[in-house]
Amino acid sequence: MSVKDAAQKFLDDATARHLLDASIEKLKVVLEKQLVPFCKRKHICTMRQITFSDVIEFRKSWADNPLAASKKFERLKSFWRF
Repeated sequence: MSVKDAAQKFLDDATARHLLDASIEKLKVVLEKQLVPFCKRKHICTMRQITFSDVIEFRKSWADNPLAASKKFERLKSFWRF
């Protein structure tokens, strides 16, 4: 499955679970505005192509403070568990 399609399915599921709009917007930021473009730049098309090293590099690209980065990483982990 493509990274973009997986992100969209996860967001659709978040909507179906009736998460708050603010929570869905935060998920959109990390997935649609950050992860998908990161993967596109790295020529990563499918979820299976994402490596541990890619995840580390993706995290290093964040300019968030430690608490915000921790929360963002929790959202990313929930995406991977999905």
